[in-house]
Amino acid sequence: MGFPFSILSTVFFFKYINKKKEKNLFFSILFVFIAAQFHSSYLFTIVLIFGCLLFKKKKISKFSIYLFFSIFAVYSPNIFVFLFNFQNSEL
Repeated sequence: MGFPFSILSTVFFFKYINKKKEKNLFFSILFVFIAAQFHSSYLFTIVLIFGCLLFKKKKISKFSIYLFFSIFAVYSPNIFVFLFNFQNSEL
């Protein structure tokens, strides 16, 4: 189920390489984390993206910022588990 998101991540990363638009890098990282919700082996794509950026000597600081915001966007619904006690609620 995470394979389409992994493919989208790869497409956006190739768009980033061709057009140098930063939003494509952000969407690439975001789709990797969405794919990782289904299976953790898709996180290896992050290693490949990081390695490619290091090899081309791109800005790693923007990669780190996009990585942080992608993690926050994907895992932010889990914050509600810590804020509210859903075991004893009558939903």
